[in-house]
Amino acid sequence: MIEAIVEALKSGGPVKIDRIDRQRRIEPDAQEQTLRAVSAPEPVNASSPSRD
Repeated sequence: MIEAIVEALKSGGPVKIDRIDRQRRIEPDAQEQTLRAVSAPEPVNASSPSRD
């Protein structure tokens, strides 16, 4: 692809390029992120946010 762009710039005209087959390069299953279980935080001594 890049070679065709360079050739078009040099020649000043259109350049025919071969069709490129699309391929998946990143495996989605390998990119999956899993989070480990955590315990709930300790309660704090604060007033309720819904209190007026």
